[in-house]
Amino acid sequence: GPWAIGLAPVHSCATLAELHYANMPSLALLAGLSGSAAAYQNVLGGELERCSGAGMALTGFTRIGKCVDRNDDAGSHHVCIDMKSNVGGNFCEVTGQPNWCGSQMPCDGTPADECPVEHWCVCQWAFASYIERAGGCDKIQKVVCEATN
Repeated sequence: GPWAIGLAPVHSCATLAELHYANMPSLALLAGLSGSAAAYQNVLGGELERCSGAGMALTGFTRIGKCVDRNDDAGSHHVCIDMKSNVGGNFCEVTGQPNWCGSQMPCDGTPADECPVEHWCVCQWAFASYIERAGGCDKIQKVVCEATN
């Protein structure tokens, strides 16, 4: 996959919103499929790619590296962002959360090690809140659409 040679291309959050709403029917159909990550599509209509990779903390509500959820994921952790690209302030502080953003967590691929939070599956409400409170879409520079469900 793309993580072996580098990071997946990214797009603006405005583009993400447009793509998300354009793909709503396909996303709704996927809701009835099995819970395996392979059944999910990204906002571009392709297969959902990994959000976290080597050297990063393992992300995802289900901690499988992909932005997928289960019925008990009230926050809908679907948006993969590059946390280091946020120029509107610390994502956790701006959205009123404890500062897990600056923490070290088990690494993707090597869970015995600890890695920084870099590419992360964030809740839809937190993504929207950050954009609003930080001052606009330009405050999140990198949304990884290929890994956004």
